[in-house]
Amino acid sequence: VLWGVTKRQAWAFAGAWFFLILSVTSSFMPYSDLVFEHRMYLPLAGVVSIVVIGGYQLGKRGMGRLKMAKEQRLKLSRVVALAIAAIVISALVFQTLRRNVDYRSQMVIWTDTVNKRPENGRAHSNLGKSLVIANRFDEALLHFEIACKYDPGDVAARHNLGQLLIDLGRIEEGKSHLEKVIRLRPNYSIAHRNLGRLFASEGKTDLALSHFLLAIQSDPNNADAYFYLAQTMEKLGRTREACDNYLLALKFDPHWSLALSHYARLLSSQDDPQLRNTGEAVKLAERAVALTQRQDPFDLETLALVYAESGRFDDAVRVSQETLALAEERNELTLAANMKERIKLYQAGRARSDSH
Repeated sequence: VLWGVTKRQAWAFAGAWFFLILSVTSSFMPYSDLVFEHRMYLPLAGVVSIVVIGGYQLGKRGMGRLKMAKEQRLKLSRVVALAIAAIVISALVFQTLRRNVDYRSQMVIWTDTVNKRPENGRAHSNLGKSLVIANRFDEALLHFEIACKYDPGDVAARHNLGQLLIDLGRIEEGKSHLEKVIRLRPNYSIAHRNLGRLFASEGKTDLALSHFLLAIQSDPNNADAYFYLAQTMEKLGRTREACDNYLLALKFDPHWSLALSHYARLLSSQDDPQLRNTGEAVKLAERAVALTQRQDPFDLETLALVYAESGRFDDAVRVSQETLALAEERNELTLAANMKERIKLYQAGRARSDSH
């Protein structure tokens, strides 16, 4: 192409077109988009033009050598051109339809990528994530391990491996991978958040708090980190700080029903009048229930609880009965038993049991 451009060859324009357009997304600058195929559409216009014009010129020369009348040659050339065009278009249509099958789900496209590039760590990592979503944990674990093998510095793959091990009960193995992620990238916010959750579950609140704070320091918009920090503060009895962090979690994720419900419970359960705010708690709980379309038992249970705390016992009974029906439908026996007790309590005009 460079030679053609310096010699002012017409075909070199198509080659220059191809490389110049492609250079925008194929340079030394990093580009995070995972779907690369569409970047070829516009650059290929130059190649297609060369193929069409070149095919036309070859056909014209070939037909010119045939010994037949001009009209017959013209008719034959049209038939041949239509036949070639039909074959090429049919082949391309078939390939397009076939490729679209690969895009029907993340798992299919990443399986295809792994099959074509078996030593690509990133492809194995993304296939692993798709398998986790499908609850195929053993297969996901294998692909995360392969991803770490081919790309030991891929912190996302190692983090996914560590978190999956923790979820599968292999706590120490998972923790070692998360800690390695932190060593490789000290400001990896997600790893700090998940280490914090792990330490919080183990009762190591000081370590949990430090990791949540590091997660927030690395990513000040990390709603998850604020939420789990708020939960830890709540357990420590640092209610005001817990409220502040629930508010920050909801600032960065206003539609997070779990955060809305937890904050509503906290506000409605306080004995300190400076912290208790049942009116706001009702608004938060009603919003959570609306977001989950009354299909989340925890949010419904929360709404019943805050209704009772605000003295609206009839509403509390009604929502508790709705929660009970949903629990029985989903065979959540423990929740169903709890709701039966709650209904009796609310019917008696009490928000809390004597043992509270």
